[in-house]
Amino acid sequence: MRLAQREMLALIAFAALRISASAHAQPGHTQVLTTARAVHDLPISQAARSRVKLEGTITYYDGPELILFLQDATGGVFINVDRVYPFHAGERLSVEGIAKGGFRVGVAPNAKMRVLGEGASPDSIPATYAALASGAMDSRLVSVQGLVRDAVIEEHAVSHSKSLHMDLSLPGGRAEVYVKNYEGIDPLSLSGATIQLNGVAGGAFDAKEQMDGVVLYAADGRNLHVLSRPASALAALPLTRIGDLFATMQVEDHSPRVHVRGTLTYYASGDTAVLENGGKSLLVQTRETKNLAIGDVVDAYGFVDNHQYSPSLVDTVLVPAGSHQQSAAHLIDYASAMSGVYSDQLVSIQGKLLSEIHTEESQSLSLDVQGHVIRALMLTGEKLPEVAPGSEIQVSGICRILAGGPWREPVVFSLTMRSGNDVVIVHAPSWWTVRHLALLLSVLLGVVTIVAIWALILKQRVTRQAKIIDHSMRIVASRSEILRLISGNEGMETILKAMAAAIESLLPGVLCTYRWHGIESTQRYTSTTKAVRIPLVHADKTAGEFAAFGSSSHTPAQRNDVLLMLHEVLDLALQHHSLHENLLHHSTHDSLTKLPNRRFFEDHLGDSLTKALASATPLAIIYVDVDAFKLVNDQFGHHIGDLYLQAISLRLLYALRTGDTVARLGGDEFVVILPHTGVAEAQAFLHRLERCFVDPFMLEGHCIEGSASFGLACVPDHASTREDLKRHADRAMYRNKRRADSAAANLSAQES
Repeated sequence: MRLAQREMLALIAFAALRISASAHAQPGHTQVLTTARAVHDLPISQAARSRVKLEGTITYYDGPELILFLQDATGGVFINVDRVYPFHAGERLSVEGIAKGGFRVGVAPNAKMRVLGEGASPDSIPATYAALASGAMDSRLVSVQGLVRDAVIEEHAVSHSKSLHMDLSLPGGRAEVYVKNYEGIDPLSLSGATIQLNGVAGGAFDAKEQMDGVVLYAADGRNLHVLSRPASALAALPLTRIGDLFATMQVEDHSPRVHVRGTLTYYASGDTAVLENGGKSLLVQTRETKNLAIGDVVDAYGFVDNHQYSPSLVDTVLVPAGSHQQSAAHLIDYASAMSGVYSDQLVSIQGKLLSEIHTEESQSLSLDVQGHVIRALMLTGEKLPEVAPGSEIQVSGICRILAGGPWREPVVFSLTMRSGNDVVIVHAPSWWTVRHLALLLSVLLGVVTIVAIWALILKQRVTRQAKIIDHSMRIVASRSEILRLISGNEGMETILKAMAAAIESLLPGVLCTYRWHGIESTQRYTSTTKAVRIPLVHADKTAGEFAAFGSSSHTPAQRNDVLLMLHEVLDLALQHHSLHENLLHHSTHDSLTKLPNRRFFEDHLGDSLTKALASATPLAIIYVDVDAFKLVNDQFGHHIGDLYLQAISLRLLYALRTGDTVARLGGDEFVVILPHTGVAEAQAFLHRLERCFVDPFMLEGHCIEGSASFGLACVPDHASTREDLKRHADRAMYRNKRRADSAAANLSAQES
């Protein structure tokens, strides 16, 4: 569960204690709930005024993780506990307390609980994924069948207790499974197995108590029955090449499109929007480019996604609803933001400006908020107002949460601003600078006591400031060095290695590891210390991960400075890497046919020839010149001519073998490179290319009888240098073209 009950209790513990104390002190409870069904069906608004008195069987209990489920003949209920009890699954329990609202209505902490003896085991109810996701089966013992995608022994970060964790694929969706007592179960043997599981239905929730995942809890291994084993063990699976991984992926998503209405609090055309309605916010990913404004009420039609901290919509269509209303920002502090309650909501936060970073694509501010460094980012082209460092400012924007760890807890947050109006100066920097302090000390030289006090204060401040400045300068120097590598088009592995070295230098005691497209750092770290993990997204896919483990003696503000620099530079590196790849691709590929162009051909032929000569293996090339292409353009137009070239390109591609390359040299000329191919095999392959022109080309109602002339050259039979090889193939092609033209002319003369 991404936000376990212990975290939810930590967020609302004070309020829960106040509710419980008030309920015991005042005779304001209107009803007594004696069944689990009555508790489950109780409206949340009535929870604090209702008492609970029921008996049932413990269906699941994890003391260190503070998770307790109880079931009677009418249903199940979740009991909030704040300490460990000597309870066990299967015992009959008496509970007296106060109801507590949330996603589910359960029992508040500090309830009176007493074990009555062994309880009758409730029957499990068959459940579908849709019923589990709706919450209708919440806290009840259910039975499901599914395919185990992954099974591991997981150690929890805070309690250090262990349980068997499985990712279970059900018809309609996926669920997480926790088995408390897993003795005798080999996790490796479960991967790929079809199982039947009897467990308590639960869920994963964010800090707003929104459900974004299905979780099942089983007391022990007796609740898990293997229906069928995988066809082969993990170790027996054949190796798959990294380049072939995508072909093995199968995704079938039947999620329905949903309709949500809300007020726009953020809108980045063609990318992202945020809607707010009823005090809750929703992140929306869209390619919509309509002229929408902040405050517009819109209808969003999209598909639910749970890869963010809170549920979001993807592939979304936005339609104006025709009304407009402004949403006020919530004024919050650092602790409130880190709780996750304000995820994706419009908030305001006040702090001291530390630094500004301006680029052509974005602008960002670093703020000191209650001793913590946060970043406020604006991705639009609008300029921020001029603000002096040290100024106290209030920044408004969308609170974005970055989650990490197995529980997906908030790790760091940032604000996404919408315009320059989101920055308001509260007051100018403090007058108390080192220069002013020196002037004041010169006036008070006669007062020895005051001079001594001020001298001590000044020394402490200067020392502390010097450490901060030194640390900041080292961060700037590290950032500059990494930016130099980025601007120099160094590979991502080199950049990630430099980042890891910089972080470890700036924060002694912290160890960094990374993984990028299958390439991993040489360091390994097995400590259970909480880690900061940052996914590396390239081309809208997770291509790797950068992780920092351990702890250092630096202050939280200094650690956050380093983490902010890490996030910023990683973003720039990934953006630059994608841009460089795109530019490289466009420079080496033909825009019409998408085939490699002449530049790619020249480089690739040089490499292939070098390898062939070094290994004494043959190499062949075949020039292909499309016959009468000018007549096609003249008769049907250049549009049909372009389609003709594209169709020829596809047929040539389909004719290739593994390792062969086809490129467009320009106009109507193509060339094929055939590694490890001698004269006889190349001549046979040439006939294979000739058959690409046997069938006519049907292009938008036009039928074109195509043909081409071919020229073959081989190493070492015809040439040993690149230029000689191309010259021989070119001459051969033109001989064949003249021969074809002559044959056509003779045929025409005979017919006349």
